Amino acid sequence: MLELHDLEHIVILKVASIKRSREFYVKKMGLKVIVSGDKDHRSVKSRPQICLDQLGSPSKYTPRHVCPGSSEIHLFSKKTIEELEHFFWGQQIPIISRDTCYTEEREEQECIYLHDPDGNLLRITGGSYLRI
Repeated sequence: MLELHDLEHIVILKVASIKRSREFYVKKMGLKVIVSGDKDHRSVKSRPQICLDQLGSPSKYTPRHVCPGSSEIHLFSKKTIEELEHFFWGQQIPIISRDTCYTEEREEQECIYLHDPDGNLLRITGGSYLRI
């Protein structure tokens, strides 16, 4: 798997298809996924974690303008960029771009960009940058 170890925050995504998104994030990305409203929703504390919320489902609190594919998620991996590229090619997940980003300390880090099934932008920083 990708050995992802941190997110900028816990991510709640409105998705067009829970089944399709769960398959992508669990089977292809190796992340812990919970579904909004499940009985286990409040008890899961592991990170990184994605919470999937079906578009159109009733919710007490929700952003005003919600649509699948409007989020950007930054993930961190212990793998090198080359290892990540190899992994995504093997999973048949297209990589949009490979680029350089900067840490809070202004250190250069390589990252890759791709989309999830709803079109959300995923940025994955590879290498030794361990965010704690």
